[in-house]
Amino acid sequence: MGFAIARKKAPLILVRFWLPFMGPCLGTILRIIRWNGISKVVCIADNIIPHEKRLGDKWFTRYFIGAVDAFITMSKKSESGSDDFYQ
Repeated sequence: MGFAIARKKAPLILVRFWLPFMGPCLGTILRIIRWNGISKVVCIADNIIPHEKRLGDKWFTRYFIGAVDAFITMSKKSESGSDDFYQ
């Protein structure tokens, strides 16, 4: 899927993130898309820091964040986040 989207050379890719479990899949697809050197990725984020913590959440979230160029948050609380979550 990432290669097909990358070939379209869209200037902007908009993705929504709500669950760290999706981080590896979405992060990989977005990295493939960005290889085209044209597409920029913007994420609508409303749950970057999960309410219920699970094993792997930090790694999955960090991996996803690394594939995104900019974020739109759904609230000030989402925007500020928790710095200790990513350490």
